[in-house]
Amino acid sequence: MSTSVDMGKVGAPPNIQCKEHAALSHLLIHPLCAHQERIKKIIALVASALTLFIPCICNFIYVEVSKKRMLFLVACVKSTEGFAPINEEALRFVRQALQDHPTIGSTYIGGSRWFNKYQSTNPAIPKLITLEDLYYEKLEKTVREAGQVPNPWESEKVQKVADGLIKISYVISQLTLHDMPSFTKYLARWWRTQRTSCEALYEQDSYAYRTFFSVPCLYHQTIRSGYLYKANPREQPQYLYPGPSSVWDPHPDLTPEQIAIYNEYAAKFYKEGTLQSSWRSLYNDFCKAAATVRKDDKYGSHDTRFIKWTREDTEDASFRITPDTLPT
Repeated sequence: MSTSVDMGKVGAPPNIQCKEHAALSHLLIHPLCAHQERIKKIIALVASALTLFIPCICNFIYVEVSKKRMLFLVACVKSTEGFAPINEEALRFVRQALQDHPTIGSTYIGGSRWFNKYQSTNPAIPKLITLEDLYYEKLEKTVREAGQVPNPWESEKVQKVADGLIKISYVISQLTLHDMPSFTKYLARWWRTQRTSCEALYEQDSYAYRTFFSVPCLYHQTIRSGYLYKANPREQPQYLYPGPSSVWDPHPDLTPEQIAIYNEYAAKFYKEGTLQSSWRSLYNDFCKAAATVRKDDKYGSHDTRFIKWTREDTEDASFRITPDTLPT
């Protein structure tokens, strides 16, 4: 028995019920297939629309929730009563940077005791650590793009990125100090651990001893010494001034020309109105705040690194030695 096919129109689909047309995949791909019943077409169109729009709607909701969450985090970036106020210009920059990155993730702040980490009670700090990492990467890229010039830190692009980075690091370190009263209460309530603010800073089982050193490390190891990134990331970095063998002797590996370049760079940190002077002010501002927190505690005798890394930068000659080890 033969099946008749209507070929009245050239290119018209055959008037037959093909088994393929009943398959779900076929309905989704061809929702207006001429061989399907009207109800099936409607169902197929709805399914296709949902497949297309649900991911878009979910993404929209995620972005909007992230923005609202970020507004809450921005509100956490502030000075705390009872502490020296945080530099307002740095706070404004960091708040704006957070708003510019509404979906930025949080960084788990680890340390040597990986099995027992106490995290910050200020939810903005883990976000700022992620933002700090982004700026570190940006600084590395910008310095490399500046080329093999005597001092890439003379580049306006390098200075702009470094300015943003030190503001972020400064705020992280300051918020760490401001978080101590709340953090020690959190330790006592939830972990039955009694600590003073200074003890909470130097015990190496929490986030605090890491973030405390955010701006000191950046200032000593990167900005003040003129950190240089080699073309090959696997090679050890160089510095405009890697640190002398003593306070009085110049570094033996540097030529007179290199020392002259660094001296010119270092002088800007002590000249009012320069960007480098504003970096020194931020660093010194944190050092003063750290000294205030530790004034009633003898934690310097427990771990002198907290004192060595927060020594104010008052004049060039005495500041050319980078402190020794950091907590690990």
